[in-house]
Amino acid sequence: MAAGAPTTREDIPALQTRLNALLTLPQDPSSENSSINPQGFSVFDEAQLNGSLNISGEFMTIANNNPDHPFGAVLDSVDARLHDDINDNEAVRHALMVFLTHYPPAQQSGLKITSLSTRAPSLAVPVSTGAPAPDGQDTEVALNYWREDVNLNEHHEHWHIVYPGGGVPNPRNPSQRQPRDRQGELFYWMHQQMIARYNAERLSNGFGKVLAIKDFGDVLESDVPDANLRYNGKSFTPRPAGLKMGDLGHKGQKDYYPLSQLVTWRERLIEACKSGKWNDGTPVTASSLGGTLEANIESKDNKYYGNLHNMGHVIIAYLANAADWQNQSSTPGLMYQTRTAVRDPVFWRWHSMVDDLFYLWQENQPPLKFDDVPQISFRKTGAPAGSPDIITVFNDVIAGSGVDVNNDAAVEAWGEQTFGGSAWDSAPNPQFSTDVFETEFRKRRFTNIGDDGNTEEISYIFPREFGYFFRISNTTSKELKVTLRINLVPAQDADNRRSYFEMDKFQITIPANSKKVFYRRSDQSSVIRKPAQKTVEQMDDRRDEDDGLNRSGSDGQYCDCGWPFNMLIPKGSSEGIPFKLSVLATDWNKDNVPTNTGCGSMSFCGAKDKYPDSREMGYPFIRKFEKSVTETIASVPSWAVKDVVIRNVTAFTTGTPTKPVTAAAVPTPGPTPVNVTPAPTNPSQEGLKIPKQPGLQKQTSREVLSNGDILHTVVEFLEGGLKKITKTTSSQVPHGQPGPWDKSKPGTSVRTEVDGKGNTVEVTETIDEHGVKRVSKKIVKPAPVA
Repeated sequence: MAAGAPTTREDIPALQTRLNALLTLPQDPSSENSSINPQGFSVFDEAQLNGSLNISGEFMTIANNNPDHPFGAVLDSVDARLHDDINDNEAVRHALMVFLTHYPPAQQSGLKITSLSTRAPSLAVPVSTGAPAPDGQDTEVALNYWREDVNLNEHHEHWHIVYPGGGVPNPRNPSQRQPRDRQGELFYWMHQQMIARYNAERLSNGFGKVLAIKDFGDVLESDVPDANLRYNGKSFTPRPAGLKMGDLGHKGQKDYYPLSQLVTWRERLIEACKSGKWNDGTPVTASSLGGTLEANIESKDNKYYGNLHNMGHVIIAYLANAADWQNQSSTPGLMYQTRTAVRDPVFWRWHSMVDDLFYLWQENQPPLKFDDVPQISFRKTGAPAGSPDIITVFNDVIAGSGVDVNNDAAVEAWGEQTFGGSAWDSAPNPQFSTDVFETEFRKRRFTNIGDDGNTEEISYIFPREFGYFFRISNTTSKELKVTLRINLVPAQDADNRRSYFEMDKFQITIPANSKKVFYRRSDQSSVIRKPAQKTVEQMDDRRDEDDGLNRSGSDGQYCDCGWPFNMLIPKGSSEGIPFKLSVLATDWNKDNVPTNTGCGSMSFCGAKDKYPDSREMGYPFIRKFEKSVTETIASVPSWAVKDVVIRNVTAFTTGTPTKPVTAAAVPTPGPTPVNVTPAPTNPSQEGLKIPKQPGLQKQTSREVLSNGDILHTVVEFLEGGLKKITKTTSSQVPHGQPGPWDKSKPGTSVRTEVDGKGNTVEVTETIDEHGVKRVSKKIVKPAPVA
């Protein structure tokens, strides 16, 4: 059978039913032979991963040798292996998922891997709402809704199936394995984006950035997994507070792994990042560095540079029973498996350490230049690089205008009429546009079919769906193809390139000598799993009959790879948190970013053959700039930003746009000392002389804002050279100034004025009986755009 030819001789629905049963963990673990590997399968264990990938290669050989019934023959082999006394059953199931993902006829057959909550419900138990960890440090518990999101954990598991560290068996010669295109680079970038998004979520809850593990002697947070989260019938081992990374096993015994080995590997990697060369003199590249950090099949020299990332997962997983970790009665913690690791707060600290190494290499590269941008420009007014040509509109507002939001052509025509034509030189119509993104918490029922069938309520974050409109002019006499790269960043981190995270990336064509309005839906994002999971049925992946996507002839499991749509934007806060939406246009002829929007995450999961962007992943935030980030954006004609506020609301008020509050407040960082402030954005800044006595030295400042509010800033120097910055705003009555009333005369006044951007604004000022003043502003006549 040709490895690229789909089969039509088998009953795919019947095979799917059989496949579902084989992939599902049994309700009774004793029904399978778990004594072969009682601690469980882990892709972070190199020997276990290689064993599973060898089995996947054997499945491909079986399929090649049985052209009339390839999938039935493979499932026969799976069934036999699950009932023998030789194979680790979870290694077999992992091998089957790799086969389904990477064997071309399987990709085109329509067979699918069922959701994590369906095939392994004991590993998808929703977050516990019980008491915080015994040590009383409940900071991390506040983020459980995010870290323990079932779809996020499934994304992490699925990514490591699409990009197995040991390489992919070659379907035409399954005994050989090969890396995916730019696999090492994507390992780094996908995880870096997870960290950037996690830090934005921490900000939404009033916490500072996650602190990278700087020293393997750092004290790590406790973690108490839900007791119902089980594997092989056993609960995951809790990690008490106060533990540090250490040796695994006993010196002189089999499977002894000294922590000093990780220290040596890290020192050697730091040297390579600083020098830009490997130990053989060859240059360090993005993919070779990512591959060596993971240590995957692209590792430069795993004998010299080791297995830092993977071994760190294993050591952290066994911190609570490190000395006897190979005892069959010992069970690991959450870090041991890809489908549970992101639940552990230390996962994010460990990957921040990996990210710091990659950042060190990037900072030692020449500054990035922007001398190849296309001949287009965004008009910039007001705040630095702020553009009226970047417009956001809620889907329900578009629908309220009588337009089908799922008909892109119809919406783009509406956008042309609303924001283009005679309105081209006007600020976006506030009747439709919004400067606010909104999120709300939703609930759905989780049924643990692997337990007693009881249901639990899951709380998850969800965005109010929106779309982008871009006003772009082409003054040249030729058609221009450009890539629009959209990123989001907390406003307070606008000059920290590590804090930007991708929202979308796609290609547009601008006709010659034209002014055109372009439209893009948020659920077409390049980073999300597609089709976007929105309904309860989609969130639970209950789409055995029809999910609206014909997988036959498609990229199969690549459709199911990607970031969850419900987590596209951070939660924000009830007061609203300022963010900046960055939009950069680059030359598509040099990027070659495809326009596919129907299946999978092109950014996080790539395509079957080549990664769909010739530039380094994460461009343009891949190098230091010659100027600050904000100065650079202001100086590049095809790069602009839009100020937005993200607000978490009780429930969406559909049909109307939302405007930001007068002064959006940034939450004060929380009280837990471990994660209260960000790590330095540049490793070279670690040696700065900053007072080290926490709480004893402060700097305060007071600034009157343009709206009359007072901004109070307190900088407190903390232990280890860290800083805690608290910003609050307050309003006060303008005593002694002329006006229609004073503190003793509550009332309301309305006046009209022209603001700094040229808009005619109606200002309403109200003072209550306590002397508290409230100011609201409404644009009644937008200013013309210069």
